[in-house]
Amino acid sequence: MEMKTDMTILLIGILISIFIGVIFGIDPSQEYPFLSWDLESKLIDSGLVHNATVQNILFKLEHSRLPHIVESLLSRLKLILDQDDLESIRKPDLFRPLLPFSFSRLGPLLLTILMNYMKVFIDTDFLRTYLLLVGPPGSGKTYFLIHLLQAFTIFRPDVTITIIDPKNGLSTLAPFINAVPIDLASVSFDLTPPPSISREKYVLEFMSTLAGDTGLIYGLDLLNKAARICLEKRDRYASQTGEACEICFKDLLYELDRMQFKNFRLQGYLDATKTGIGLIVDNSNLFACRQSLHPSWLFSRNNILNARGLTNSFQSKSFLNLLLYWLYQNARHLPETNQIHHLIVIDDGNRFLESNRSADGNISPLAHMLATLRSTGTAVILVSHLPAQIDPPLVSLCRNMIVTGNIHGNENLSVIRNFMSLSDPQTAAITRFQNREMLAFIADHPWRRPIHGWTPPVPDLPITSSLNNDLSYRIKPWHPLDQLPSVSVTPPSNPPAQAQPKDPTPIISDKYDRLVFDCITHRFVTSSERIPNFASVREFQAALKTALSANLLTQISVGRVKYLVPTKAAYEKFNIHSPYLRSVSLEHSFLVDLAAYFIQRGSKYQVQSEVPHGSKGSTIDLVATDSAGIRFAIEVTLSTSNLLSNAARLQTAGFDKVIWLCRDYTTATAVKSFFQNSAVLPPDFTARFSFLNFAHLRQGNWEKLL
Repeated sequence: MEMKTDMTILLIGILISIFIGVIFGIDPSQEYPFLSWDLESKLIDSGLVHNATVQNILFKLEHSRLPHIVESLLSRLKLILDQDDLESIRKPDLFRPLLPFSFSRLGPLLLTILMNYMKVFIDTDFLRTYLLLVGPPGSGKTYFLIHLLQAFTIFRPDVTITIIDPKNGLSTLAPFINAVPIDLASVSFDLTPPPSISREKYVLEFMSTLAGDTGLIYGLDLLNKAARICLEKRDRYASQTGEACEICFKDLLYELDRMQFKNFRLQGYLDATKTGIGLIVDNSNLFACRQSLHPSWLFSRNNILNARGLTNSFQSKSFLNLLLYWLYQNARHLPETNQIHHLIVIDDGNRFLESNRSADGNISPLAHMLATLRSTGTAVILVSHLPAQIDPPLVSLCRNMIVTGNIHGNENLSVIRNFMSLSDPQTAAITRFQNREMLAFIADHPWRRPIHGWTPPVPDLPITSSLNNDLSYRIKPWHPLDQLPSVSVTPPSNPPAQAQPKDPTPIISDKYDRLVFDCITHRFVTSSERIPNFASVREFQAALKTALSANLLTQISVGRVKYLVPTKAAYEKFNIHSPYLRSVSLEHSFLVDLAAYFIQRGSKYQVQSEVPHGSKGSTIDLVATDSAGIRFAIEVTLSTSNLLSNAARLQTAGFDKVIWLCRDYTTATAVKSFFQNSAVLPPDFTARFSFLNFAHLRQGNWEKLL
C-alpha cells in the first residue's frame, strides 16, 4: 500500500507541474524559471544572455517581489531584444549562432571577443595541430601574434619559441618573451647532425631536400657525389689538424665547380646544379663556414631570427628546410605527445612556403618533416596574407585557421571557404571584415563552427632597443678543406692592456721610484709579495709611504689581499702609456684587468675586456668563452649600487652565465641577497647568476662554483 501511495503522489506532482507550465508558460527545466519560455529562448539564441547588462537585469528579476519592478525589468529585456533584432537586420551576422557560454572557458589563452562581448578562452595545446594566421597587411595579424606569444610566455614558460622574422618587425618583442634577437646576416649555418645521427647519413639524406628546393631533382646524383667528396675531405682535415669542423653548402658549390664532364647532357645538369646552389650560397656567409651556430644551442632558448637579409626564395626555402630538417632528424625517435614543447612562428610564410610541387604531384619533403614534428610536440604558426600561394599540402597540415581583416581574391577566399566549410554568403562576408575583426576555426574545440569576433586588444609595446646579439664568436670562417691552417700561436683576443714604455731606459733615482716602476711592470703582484725586493720590511714601508704621499700609488684591498696600483701620474713620470686613460674609476679598471689575468691563466678561456654592448656606449666588463663556445658575462662589482641597470643590460645579451665578481665575501653576499629579494628580473634570467669573489679566482676553483 505504501508503494502505491508514493507512486500516486509522484504522478500528481508531475500533473501539477505540467498544468502550471501550460497555464503560466513556465517550463520546470528552464534555467531562468522567472522568465517565459519564449523570452528565455530568444535571449539564449541571440547570445544576449551573457551580456553584462542582461545578467544584471536577470539577477534583479530573480530577487524582486514587487510586480511593478518585475514588469519594468521585463520591459527592459524586451527592449534590448528589439534593439538586437534591429541591429541584426541592419548588419546581419552570417556566422550565428554564437558560441555558447559553456564552451567559452576551456583554457587560459584568450582567443577572441565575440560580437556579444563574451570572451572565448582555449587551451594552449589546441594549437599543437598548427595554426594558419591569414590577413592583409594592417589587419591586426601582428598584434594578434604578439598576444599569442605573450600568452605562451606567461602560461607556458616551458615552451621554447623560435620566430623567423623576415620583416624585422618583431625584434622589439624580444624583452617581453625573454627571447634573443639574432641577425642572420652575422651568423652562419652548416650541416651539423644531431647527436644520434651519423654525419654521412644526415648529409646524404638532406641532398634530396636540397635538390627539391632548387628544382634540380636531375642533379641529385651530382649533389650526392659532391657531398661524399666533402665528407672525405672533412674527415681527413679533422684527423690532420685535430680541429672540429663541419661541411656546408659552400663546400658543395666548391666541389661542383671543380667537376667537368665531356658528356653534353651531364655537363648541362652540372651547370644547372651549380646555378641552383650558387643562388642559395649567394654572396653572403649564411651557408659558408667551417663551424656554425649549433642548432642545439639555437633551439634551447627563445629567439627571434631576423631574416631580412635573405635575398631570394632559394635562400629562404633552404634556410627553413635546414632548420626543420635538423629538428626532424632529432625528433624521429621521440615519443608522441599531445603537449606543445616548441613553438615555431614563420612570419610572411609565402616567402618560405610557396607552392613547390613537381609536375607529377609529389609532395615537398617539408610537408613530411612537419607531419613528424607535429606528433612530437613542435607546433607551427604560419602567417600569410596570400594563403593560396602556400603549398597546399602544408595548408592541409594546419587544422586551425584564423582570418583577420578583409581578404580578397577568389583563390584566397577559396582556401578559406574549403578550410572552414563556409557558405557562399559567409565567404563573401569576409571581404567586408573590418580591421581586427576575425574568424577562427579551432579543430580541437568542441564548437564545430567558425567563431566570429574581434582580436583581443594589445597595447602598443614600448620602444626598446632592437639590437641583435653579436654571435660571430661562435662562427669559424670558411676556407677550403684542402687548405690546412698554418701552425701559429694565436694570442687571446683583447688581453688586458699591458704597459708599453715609451723610453726603454727610464730613470729610477730612488727606492720609492723602484717600487713604483715595479708596480707598473708587474701589475698583478700583491703588496706582500713585493717586500723581498727590499732589504727590509721597514725599507719597503718607507718607500710605500713616500709613493702614496706623492700620489704615485694607490692601495686597493681585495678581500684580505692588497694590491699597489700605479696612478696616472706614475705612468707620466716614467713616460709609459697608462692602460687606464679612458677609465673613470681606477679601482674598477684595475680589478677588471686583474680578473682577466686570473681567468686566462689557464688555456681553456679566451677573455675580452670592456666589450661594447648597446648603442649608448655601455660596455660589459669581461666576456669569457670556453672551448665549447659557452660564453660568460663577468661584471666586476664593488657595491650594490646600479645592480638592476647592469642586469637589465645583460638580460637580452644571450650569455649562458652571468657572473657577479665581487671584491670580497661580504660584497658577494650583499649582491646575492639583493637579487634574491628583487622581483623585477624574471626568475629564468636570475637563475643564470653566479656570485664569486676574487679569492675564488686566486685559488683557481671558481669554475666548480658556477
